[in-house]
Amino acid sequence: MESQKDPAHVLSFVAAERLRRSNQMLKDYAPIIDHQGVTWQTNGIQGLFDTVNSLQVQLRKLVEEHRGRFAKAAR
Repeated sequence: MESQKDPAHVLSFVAAERLRRSNQMLKDYAPIIDHQGVTWQTNGIQGLFDTVNSLQVQLRKLVEEHRGRFAKAAR
């Protein structure tokens, strides 16, 4: 039954899907920034910069804490 699924499994799936979609959206920004006249003054750019910067700090910390696991998973 659907209602008897492990909540941890469901949360893991949701997190993985959010990461997948976020990754795709961020990749889509590169050509927009390069070719559509987006500048530092464009509305929302400062917020995007701050958010991506904060995310990078968090990701760096996560990777450094679990570097051994990431290396093993890549093999």
